Amino acid sequence: MATVTEISVQVGHPGFTLNMGHALKAFRDIDFDACYGRAMDAQLDGVPFRVIHLHDLLQEKPATGRTKDLADAEELKKIADRQQNTD
Repeated sequence: MATVTEISVQVGHPGFTLNMGHALKAFRDIDFDACYGRAMDAQLDGVPFRVIHLHDLLQEKPATGRTKDLADAEELKKIADRQQNTD
């Protein structure tokens, strides 16, 4: 089983940063493996990493309770709705 840690790393360029390692709120240790399994492979500046699936992110963002994440969740819901309407 994978372990969730509190380590946070930011990488990127001005205007785009990637914050990796944020501790998951909605997915505790028992759910982490399933969430990780749905994640997509990505790469930035030659560094490989996994990106949480949109469905999981829609659960995770509101679970943090942070104002910014709640606003992000609203925008992500719009994206998910648009994707569903085009499928």
